[in-house]
Amino acid sequence: TTFTITHGLGVIPKAYSVEYVCKVAVYGYAVGDTMFNMGERYSGWGQYVGVPTSTTVKLFMVESGIIIRRNDQDTNVSNTTNGYFNVRVNLLG
Repeated sequence: TTFTITHGLGVIPKAYSVEYVCKVAVYGYAVGDTMFNMGERYSGWGQYVGVPTSTTVKLFMVESGIIIRRNDQDTNVSNTTNGYFNVRVNLLG
């Protein structure tokens, strides 16, 4: 899935980060907790940001969903596309 995000920086962003914001208490996270992801992806899952322009940036979500590190166990959870987290893209101009 590809999401095109319009931004108002007026320049090509120099850096970006992707945050997952918890919206349902799950996996040891409380509502509002955030986790950063800098483009981690593996075979069949993950997300990454495409080449940004001075007006848009594209976020690509691999078909199997995102991966997060559980906060209540020493394991990962993949395929987290079921509405537990919002995705926020931060850009630095």
